[in-house]
Amino acid sequence: HPTDKVTDAVTLSAAAAMATRPRYGRAKRNAGFKLATGARPSSGGAEAVFGGAAMPASRSMLFAAARRAAILTPRLSPLPRPPRRAGGQPRGGCYAVPMSLECVEQNPAEPPAGAVIWLHGLGADGHDFEPIVPQLGLDVPLRFVFPHAPQRPVTINGGAEMRAWYDIDPRAPLAGMDDIEASAAQVAELVDAEGQRGIPPHRIVLAGFSQGGVVALHLGLTRAERFAGIMALSTYVHDHENLAGRVSFESVDVPIFMAHGRLDPMIPIARAVTAREALAALNYRVEWRQYDMGHQVCHEEILDISHWLQARFA
Repeated sequence: HPTDKVTDAVTLSAAAAMATRPRYGRAKRNAGFKLATGARPSSGGAEAVFGGAAMPASRSMLFAAARRAAILTPRLSPLPRPPRRAGGQPRGGCYAVPMSLECVEQNPAEPPAGAVIWLHGLGADGHDFEPIVPQLGLDVPLRFVFPHAPQRPVTINGGAEMRAWYDIDPRAPLAGMDDIEASAAQVAELVDAEGQRGIPPHRIVLAGFSQGGVVALHLGLTRAERFAGIMALSTYVHDHENLAGRVSFESVDVPIFMAHGRLDPMIPIARAVTAREALAALNYRVEWRQYDMGHQVCHEEILDISHWLQARFA
């Protein structure tokens, strides 16, 4: 079934520079980070969105997009995952109070100055963005929390159950709001748990890719507390026409980083631009980046993410 797992594309010159750096995390089959000479669509792909409505992305559509967008080079060798404790929790990744969402967690060697709660896309899981953390090369110590979305039937994928933050029904593109609010409430539990560990919301960045970005934007813009920032990757604002009635006063000056691929076949860049303009109309500060890539993350984007995160915790 189509999924929304991320694939990393970098130039060969960047790959050569990275070859001497230590690699951590794990590159999973159909979900890990690969080297490419150009932009490459996600190896999974969840849905294509036309005119604001999600439509099934057929195999022929995805294969055609892949042929147009990329020439692939061999994969990186698998990267090791962090050691685990009994019960499946990564080392250093247990909350004192049970959470609705299971998480993968990466902690710095010294006390964290802040936290990043990073939500994956449709059909992926919390491990999807683990390999990016060491590539960021951050000078500030940050805790990274990668929650797993709940399993749920997804209408656009024939009702198949997979990890998803909300259902996507091409016949009713705005019908997912109840699921989005429920997922945002579950992520809010993680925000509260970080507060109990000494990291308040103004030192937390909410990040998300695709579906995860929709939820990150919803929580970051509606919660009655200001976050350190919102990082929205290859995503959009759900029901942007009614955004003004949902946002909180406290979020009015939250920094927002939006990045998108010009060749994205799943969520066309026009939909992200519409979201950006809706935010700008409400006087939000949006730092916008676009890249010659598909529905994925590229090396240049990782560098921009690193600089943006450094600025948030400077």
